[in-house]
Amino acid sequence: MKAKLSKVLSEHPAGLNYRGMAMRLLKARDISDDVSQKVLSPFLLHEANFVCEENGLWRTREPQDPRDRLLDRVTFVIFDLETTGSKLPGDRITEIGAVKVRGGKPLEEFQHLVNPGRYIPWSVQRLTGICDTTVQDEPPVDEILPLFSRFARGAVLVAHNAAFDLRFLAWEGKRLGLDFSHPSLCTCRLSRRLFGNAGDYRLGSLAGHLGLRVGRRHRALFDARTTSRLLLALLKRLEERGVEVLGDLLDYEKGPKARRPKASPDQLRSSPSCGSPRRGCSPLSAPSRRPSRGSNRASSPAGPSGSRGARGPRSSSSVFR
Repeated sequence: MKAKLSKVLSEHPAGLNYRGMAMRLLKARDISDDVSQKVLSPFLLHEANFVCEENGLWRTREPQDPRDRLLDRVTFVIFDLETTGSKLPGDRITEIGAVKVRGGKPLEEFQHLVNPGRYIPWSVQRLTGICDTTVQDEPPVDEILPLFSRFARGAVLVAHNAAFDLRFLAWEGKRLGLDFSHPSLCTCRLSRRLFGNAGDYRLGSLAGHLGLRVGRRHRALFDARTTSRLLLALLKRLEERGVEVLGDLLDYEKGPKARRPKASPDQLRSSPSCGSPRRGCSPLSAPSRRPSRGSNRASSPAGPSGSRGARGPRSSSSVFR
């Protein structure tokens, strides 16, 4: 509802009263002022994105805390890196691709090949199509990363298996004096929270199940475009669950903190795993098999910067409805 109110008020910068908003949102021309106020006031009062002027008209406003910003007014930079491998400091970036999105629409794109200053392993060349001759005349990361930093300024950084990409950004950024401590999101983690039984969280698999267009795989800009489509699809579903501001989205991605039940001494003594519980398992229960991680480039048999995740069982499409 907040997003719909924001859209209506944005279309009327001079402001609207309760009845004016209700007529446009609820398509009810005969609605009274009192009923309009009763219906809409819970969404407007004490809300950082809206303000009521002295004349009784409501307008949108920019909240002081970025976490209170409505998602349709947040700028996201969805990016992807191709690299020579997964280990720092030895491996380096070979390509950066990004799409800037705001209000559900793509605004700009960023793409550049990067000379890593080292040999690109054959497995990576075969996976990405980027070889030594492809990047031999391209600028080094010292020239390209400052351009990307300006492109992403003030935005939320988004990637699929974001830990991998953010690790390279942070390392190169620190070396060059660039700050990449933006708020960040991982579409793989969001997908795990939304589609808990999907089994396969690779970028291409998720996009296929959701009916999203997929471009050429394992090239930075094409993967960034696919990830941007995935993000918009996830945000639409999250809005239906009441996630409408940036802070709620960041908290949703992290998920609830699981708390282990406390065991009594008698329970511990009677437990078959007492004395040698497996790491990460409660001593009261048998260790459960850990699900395969949906997007870990380092473990992919295709190469260090290869497929976004281990191969898992393909789930039915009903999970994504």
